[in-house]
Parts: sequence; structure tokens; C-alpha cells
Amino acid sequence: MRRFIIKNFWLKLVALFLAIIVWLYVVGELNKGTTEEKAVIHRVLPWLF
Repeated sequence: MRRFIIKNFWLKLVALFLAIIVWLYVVGELNKGTTEEKAVIHRVLPWLF
């Protein structure tokens, strides 16, 4: 198990960092929408906001 985590550790760390950046960008773009759009998104994905 340890080898699974350690192998290509830096690549995994960079991938995680990029995934977090993309997630924050998407959430930020969704927050720019109108109140009506936010209501629809909140009904579909209530845990997002």
C-alpha cells in the first residue's frame, strides 16, 4: 500500500492541486449566475453551495 502512495507522488500531488483549482474555478463561475440559475443548480446539487 505504501508503494502505491509513494510511486509518482509528485505527479499525484500536482494532479490534486490542478483538480482543486478547476473545482474552485467552476464553483466561482456558477456563483456568477442569476438568482434563478442558482436556485436551479441548488436543487440539482444542494451540497455545492
